[in-house]
Amino acid sequence: MSDDIKSRITSHIKKAGIIPTSFGDISVTGSLLGQGGNGLVYPVDFEGSAVVKLFAEDLSGKPSTKLKRFQREYRRLIRIPQHDNLIRLFHYDVVTLDDLAVPAIIMERCQASLKAHVQSIGVLPRSELHRLCDDMCRALSHIHNQGIIHRDIKPENILLREDGTFVLADFGIAWFDPEMFAGTELTKKGDRIANFQFSAPEQFEKEAKLTPAADIFALGQVLYWCVTQKTFRGASPPTMALIDEDYAQFDEVVPLMSRQEPAERLQSAKVVIDTLSEQDQHRKTQKWHAHVIDCLERFERLLRRHTPGQRGIVHLTEKKEIDDLIESLSVISDSHELWWTKGDANAAIRVMERSDDQHWLFGWTEYKITDCWVTRDSGLDRCSVLIRSDAMPPFGIYGDHDGEDEVAGLFDGRYIDYRQHDDGFASIDGDVVELAGRSQLRRRYLLPTYFFVATKYNSVLVQAADKMIDPLIKALNSGQSVQVEQLQALQRLPKHEVSRMYD
Repeated sequence: MSDDIKSRITSHIKKAGIIPTSFGDISVTGSLLGQGGNGLVYPVDFEGSAVVKLFAEDLSGKPSTKLKRFQREYRRLIRIPQHDNLIRLFHYDVVTLDDLAVPAIIMERCQASLKAHVQSIGVLPRSELHRLCDDMCRALSHIHNQGIIHRDIKPENILLREDGTFVLADFGIAWFDPEMFAGTELTKKGDRIANFQFSAPEQFEKEAKLTPAADIFALGQVLYWCVTQKTFRGASPPTMALIDEDYAQFDEVVPLMSRQEPAERLQSAKVVIDTLSEQDQHRKTQKWHAHVIDCLERFERLLRRHTPGQRGIVHLTEKKEIDDLIESLSVISDSHELWWTKGDANAAIRVMERSDDQHWLFGWTEYKITDCWVTRDSGLDRCSVLIRSDAMPPFGIYGDHDGEDEVAGLFDGRYIDYRQHDDGFASIDGDVVELAGRSQLRRRYLLPTYFFVATKYNSVLVQAADKMIDPLIKALNSGQSVQVEQLQALQRLPKHEVSRMYD
């Protein structure tokens, strides 16, 4: 009978293009979007984009159980407090189409179903999978707290809004707690109405007592399907990381959601989010630890390569040796978090490059490096390089002064007053030129200067090191010579808190 009514509904809409409601006629704005066993869905204009779901049954006859469920679904859902991740229902009506009296629900129109979205792109990206999990867990937490078990979580019943939000729809076979939703139950808790592919095993057991864990099982299957286009049964499915390593954290959570025994699963949507968050934090911590070790090991290996066969404190004075070392350091300066420190000041080295054949640029400071003292073989986090730079000549644009350093702007190969750099305009050869961001700051120390270079995770970068590094650098800058014993004393510095984990 429903097929005949579907055909008559389709024929009417094709001919008339409108659906009469108690609000007046609403326009059908496109062709059929989808249909199920007893429903047809069309796009309509209802003060904006919307859809109408028409139930293929004539109310002139005796109402079927499916029709009663369709009506009760709407009545119950409008009693649930609104939630961003539930489909928005606008209106219920009985519409007259020719000689048919047909129930209709008008609701928001979404961009696509999750099923159509995944099928169009192949595999749901990790960021979207996270958002899907978060959105559905929020939706499930909301309905479970209202005494509702959806019982039909599947890709067709999850919709995607244009803003990227996922929403849960189709509560046609949901179970509503009778203590919270008084009235005769049309769908009993033990009824075996479900889809086999995604539903929990207990939904197919006669008189099974369902809990929210049934929806958790189905969501786990949906997450797995979004990556593999398959569902699974059993505790150890093929890993999602086989598709891409990015999905590895879900391999730890999805099996916990989809255990065969309800009591062995993650029991609530909140627990799913908390578990995923813990796994995510654990993986981030592991990744960070691996990065720290890589920084320390690569820095230590680089020092070994430039001082082969030597131990302890190694003093480099030959220009080629020094240039080769600094060149190697410049390659890893950003990715391996190299910093400089003078005890009272330290910073990441964002720039380390040749200024010319005689000079190096560290950040925005120009140096003429004459000596390097390499400390190695005292532990990964004890490796460092002490660098000495000769006094640099003044920029020649400020006249005589007795300061320890000068700052200038570098524009088009010439140095300009730093105040012109700050203003963005410079007087060049009698003309005022707009710098337009093409000037770069430069600093020169007019006296010999010393500083340490090491990874961010080296002991010379810990705060407690300042008490030893600061007076040492000041003593060296005042003219004292470097003593091996002074550098050896730095081996007693406390370890960086990160490095302590690897003792």
